Amino acid sequence: MAEVYYLRAQFTLVDSTFLPVTHGDIFQICGKNSITGSLEAVNLFTRESGWLPRPSEKEYVEVKRSMVGYTQPILLLGSLSSHIHDLLVSRRPEAFSTAVPHTTRPRRLQEKNGVDYWFVKHNTMESMIKSNLFVECGRLGEFLYGTTEASIRCVAQRERKHCLLDSSTSVQHLLTRSLFPVVVFVRAQNWRQLQDVIAFDGGSEYQAKELIA
Repeated sequence: MAEVYYLRAQFTLVDSTFLPVTHGDIFQICGKNSITGSLEAVNLFTRESGWLPRPSEKEYVEVKRSMVGYTQPILLLGSLSSHIHDLLVSRRPEAFSTAVPHTTRPRRLQEKNGVDYWFVKHNTMESMIKSNLFVECGRLGEFLYGTTEASIRCVAQRERKHCLLDSSTSVQHLLTRSLFPVVVFVRAQNWRQLQDVIAFDGGSEYQAKELIA
């Protein structure tokens, strides 16, 4: 029985002789043609099966399937990401949630500590930043905001939900902490769809143009 392993394609290919390939596709390799060297494969994204060019002709990177002991965070990117984020949290609260962020701004009357934000002093948050506790952080005006690894793990491990994130800069920080996110790029099919979504969310055409720009 042939050894099963996994390869990520570092190329794009449209050729009737082989499986269609998009750069980044991952294939389960099930066998090899002893004469041509072509690889018998299944695309893990599309589930199509067929043949791939031999490794001497195209570039592949071997990857391994890993089992994680938590519910993976989901990083939403693109012009519709905030809309999808809100829909997932409101319609599937049993499966999707958000991490409680930290901030140095004063608590508002209706806000609860540990629910809306973790409200901390400026010097406390600066100390946390120096201790590398944040996966993402930034400044808005005079106040600091950030999301800690612990807050994300609370959602992923304790609540067993997908923690929704929206900052592309957090990817490397997540990976170094062995938190492997599912990255989803969400874009509008056309200008009209984006306008409709923005209008549904109570926004304006100007906001839609800002997302396109």
